[in-house]
Amino acid sequence: MPAPGAADAALTVGAVNDADEVTSFSSRGPRGGDNALKPDVTAPGDEIVAARGAGTGMGTVVDDQHVAASGTSMAAPHVAGAAAVLKQARPELTGQELKAVLMGSAQHTSGAVWDEGAGRIYLPDALDQQVVASPSSLSLGTFLFPQTGAATRTLTYENPTDLEVTLDLALDVTGPDGEALPAGAAALSAASVTVPAQGSVTVDVTVDRTTGDFGRFSGAVVATAPDGSDIRTTLGWAKESERYEVTVEGIGRDGERHDGGSLVHVTNVDDGTRYSEFVELEDGTWTGRVPAGTYSVSGKLWDEDAEGAITELTAVMEPQIEVTGDSTVVLDATAGEPVSVTTERPADRDRVFLDVGRVDEPAEWFSGFGATVPGDADVYATPTEPVTEGTFGFTAAFNLAAPTSTADEAPEYTYDLAYHQEVVETLAFAATPENTAAVSVGYADLGPGVDVSSARYGVLVDDEGVHLRGYSRPVAPGASRTEYVTANDVTWLNSAEVSVPDGSDGVHINGIDHVYPLGASADTLGGAVISTRLTDDNHIGTWGDLLRLGLEAFTDSDGHRINSFEDPEKLRVWQDGTEVEDEEEIFFGVPIPAEGADYRVVLDGERTASWWNRSTRVSTEWTFHAAPGEPDPDGEPPFVKLPALDVAYDVAGMDLANKAPRRTTATVTVGHQAGSTGGTVTGARLSWSPDDGATWRKATLRRTGPGVYTADLRVPKGTEHVSLRVEAKDKAGTTIKQTVIRAYGVR
Repeated sequence: MPAPGAADAALTVGAVNDADEVTSFSSRGPRGGDNALKPDVTAPGDEIVAARGAGTGMGTVVDDQHVAASGTSMAAPHVAGAAAVLKQARPELTGQELKAVLMGSAQHTSGAVWDEGAGRIYLPDALDQQVVASPSSLSLGTFLFPQTGAATRTLTYENPTDLEVTLDLALDVTGPDGEALPAGAAALSAASVTVPAQGSVTVDVTVDRTTGDFGRFSGAVVATAPDGSDIRTTLGWAKESERYEVTVEGIGRDGERHDGGSLVHVTNVDDGTRYSEFVELEDGTWTGRVPAGTYSVSGKLWDEDAEGAITELTAVMEPQIEVTGDSTVVLDATAGEPVSVTTERPADRDRVFLDVGRVDEPAEWFSGFGATVPGDADVYATPTEPVTEGTFGFTAAFNLAAPTSTADEAPEYTYDLAYHQEVVETLAFAATPENTAAVSVGYADLGPGVDVSSARYGVLVDDEGVHLRGYSRPVAPGASRTEYVTANDVTWLNSAEVSVPDGSDGVHINGIDHVYPLGASADTLGGAVISTRLTDDNHIGTWGDLLRLGLEAFTDSDGHRINSFEDPEKLRVWQDGTEVEDEEEIFFGVPIPAEGADYRVVLDGERTASWWNRSTRVSTEWTFHAAPGEPDPDGEPPFVKLPALDVAYDVAGMDLANKAPRRTTATVTVGHQAGSTGGTVTGARLSWSPDDGATWRKATLRRTGPGVYTADLRVPKGTEHVSLRVEAKDKAGTTIKQTVIRAYGVR
């Protein structure tokens, strides 16, 4: 049972708001699998004020004793209470009779029966209603294609009173588009019935399966008593469109019916909204009914060992077949060819990832599947023919590394490769200088006693729906290695995790998107000087009449943000000299007055972990002017980056231990946040400290380019760490002041 409310006997409750409209969060019918009518009734469930438990804060707190919350869980108590009152008034009613009375007396509001069932419960009418209709709803289910004949259900009215009751009967039913039923589509066996005292009477409801459009029909049998009260019995059925049985048979690599794991995607490529399902083969087969049209039937068949690890997998693809009648599709793994890759340097295969994607003809429905397979498993795939409707794509991705003696050893080099085809013509790939980039990646040593691992994720340049999963490998801190990646065709993102064996706080080094060209490239993660930078992810801007701040204190020299989940960062904001925010949240908005304002923003970050040995404290102060942004042509407020100042550092001779010579050259580049335009940088000052900021010494700066300043630094013998402080301004009066304690070490 997918949910208790799906049971026939259950009184399933939806939610309405104050306007008797079915809410967006209320579950709709029909019941999956048989198109039965659900829900049964509705009740108020939007912003319901209820008792508040001491110390709790669910929903919206109204006062010390009450909260307001929304959900069908707030509607159901109304129905339970109504049932209790009705049971007290009429203790002879069974559970199903209580359900029938509540449904028969409900008030039809704004929805179809698939949305509201019989309607919103109305207790006064329930208490007055004496005649009970059973069943409480008439679900005729699905009329399968091709439709023939008629369907009949019997409705019984029971009268427990001592007086006979005459009921006028009518059908109130509409078709799939809300239109009236065609003549003869449905009929009652009587226009009225007289229910004898202490007795019952039946009436037949007959529906012509062949009449009307394809889709769902809904409404009610309405029985009107002499006093004008109604007993509504919901009625519904679905008329299946032109459909045929499709049987999928899986053949394993051994040529026999496949009895291992399977997942098959069956999707209509004329329009994916018509049909798209993932199915599993049972005893190597599956049968379903699908609308006529063009389909993709592709899946994966695999075998596992006793521990559940995949030992063999075949991607079997039939990306375009026509369904014009009952059909059988054979997914034959014996037609699969080995999926392999060769590399110029010896490498062990760690993992294989396959992605199969299919887009329908309107290019509005994407479907497909992925398969992640251990490196020692046998992997196969079947070649394909070109498709003429929509698009098809197959991607084979490989994670390989230099051989190592243990799993914990950092490999000397790695391979992350991906090959994409719209027609599968080859499954034997080769990583060569003609399609591969060699990236020298340095992993800076951020402190002793930590474990470092990295993983490279990817997205295809020409198909952003294909995401390549990262594979984590050990890294030797303070060293570099060559990482070979597919060039030009993939946007790569390399990130690293720094963890501490004792479980204390580690850090995450975020990746940056790179499309690597052929040949050699370089990147460093965790390199000094680690400071606060304004990047695509770290920003100061306006969004309509809000100053939007998204700032984190630690970014390495190549622009990778470094996150810690233990150390708080403090962000303070002054508006026209008055402090308006003092938060440990680093992403929030501040209202901007209509006339604009002058702002001072201060971000303080600290790393308290005992192992962290660089940039232990970073403090940055920006001043700038901001005014509300103008809406775009659609009336929406765009996000606009402000011309706040940004500082980058380059210390000559910096190694991967984040140490530089005692005598070195420091270059400071001052510019505006990328994506903004500001005034000319008019000056900068650089100070340095050999004693963690206890004393500061002024450096002599030389202007070597627009916003670029260089100074020769000579620190005293015995200095272990150098701290840096920069102050800069531009012609518009925008300023920045940044202090980095222990910016780099000295060797």
